[in-house]
Amino acid sequence: MSLDRRIKEAIREAVEEEHQPESVSALLISWMEEVASGREDIQDDNQAVGRLELIYDQVSLDDDGTERAV
Repeated sequence: MSLDRRIKEAIREAVEEEHQPESVSALLISWMEEVASGREDIQDDNQAVGRLELIYDQVSLDDDGTERAV
């Protein structure tokens, strides 16, 4: 099963609205595509931790820990 294009667009829009880099939406979409295809289990903590670390590394924050506004 592939990820619906509307879901992909919603992810892109949400990331853009929060002034985050496109890499965040790309990583989220990639993860959701793997889950939708059955190649990855979102309930698997080990897989989730690895994916989340990649995403967290891409999130832009100000010095006080809040999201950076562009």
